[in-house]
Amino acid sequence: MERCGMPWAYSSSTSAESFENVLAVGDIIDESIEYYCMAFIDQPMTRAWFDSVAESVNKFLRKLIGDGALIDGRCWYDPADNSDVELAAGHATFTRDFMPPTPGERITHKRRINIDYLKNLVKA
Repeated sequence: MERCGMPWAYSSSTSAESFENVLAVGDIIDESIEYYCMAFIDQPMTRAWFDSVAESVNKFLRKLIGDGALIDGRCWYDPADNSDVELAAGHATFTRDFMPPTPGERITHKRRINIDYLKNLVKA
């Protein structure tokens, strides 16, 4: 079974994408940004338009960071991802990355015997 193209988490998986909350946060961000960006549809694609789309997404990501839902994230426009043909057809691609906090999965405590503490027995 897969979700968002990623296999379900098993104990042998060690990537951040193996956590259900990371996938869920990604899904929520995707849907929110897709809905919000509808306001930019049919608007002229100018430099200001590209800046507005990216900054609007970055503003949303900063809000999620402030709320503790993300550790960090950003959105940007990369001209290398947008051919002249795609832009002429009205299709612009933006890139974003993000990282939600992962849940504590395991806590390890290391121990050692420290004989230097014995020195404190004779000090008053």
